[in-house]
Amino acid sequence: MILACPLCHARFLVSASLFAAGPRQVHCAHCRHGWRAEASSDPAEAPPPVAARTPDPEPAAPAKPQTIPLPEEPLPSWLRWSIRIGAAVILGVLFLGLVFGRQQAAKMWPFTEGVYNKIGLHIYHAGEGLGFEQVRSELRYNGGITQLIIEGGIHNETRNTQQIPDILASAVGPDGKIMQSWQIDAPAARVFAGETLRFRSTINAPRGTVTEINLVFIEPKNE
Repeated sequence: MILACPLCHARFLVSASLFAAGPRQVHCAHCRHGWRAEASSDPAEAPPPVAARTPDPEPAAPAKPQTIPLPEEPLPSWLRWSIRIGAAVILGVLFLGLVFGRQQAAKMWPFTEGVYNKIGLHIYHAGEGLGFEQVRSELRYNGGITQLIIEGGIHNETRNTQQIPDILASAVGPDGKIMQSWQIDAPAARVFAGETLRFRSTINAPRGTVTEINLVFIEPKNE
């Protein structure tokens, strides 16, 4: 129960059992005033109930900072169109370069020839559609000098006029090795369909004994 001093109004919490036998003399511990007190029957004098204390919640873990992406500013329309047009021009130039420069591309990267053939872009080879006919070689002595004379024909086996490339001639010895090579100029710039043009070449003082002559077309001349 709550016991209040009538003089200094100090309040004390005492047990009600002290007044079980009736009123009794008490003294204020604060001002030493004495008075005759008795147990109070007012429920308001009862000490307030002590509320049960709930445990403090555990501190929450600090939240991880979140990165909020900033919205990207859209490019101006004129810049977007400029990028698209520039990319289209670059791709167009690359495409035309690969189409019209396919001969050089095939020389640099031989594996591309198969790709060109699959998409219908033919790769021209020197002397394509042309063949050698009636080729003969002969050794002659002229003024004390040995001469190797080669004669033959270039025949157009196609139905179209073909450009005639130059010819690379190679003299092969008895051991099968090439002893000497030289270039024979084309007898004409072009040969008509089904036509045969004759060519002739003379080499002075050939090296060693010639047992065989090999002829192959090389790249055409630039006109």
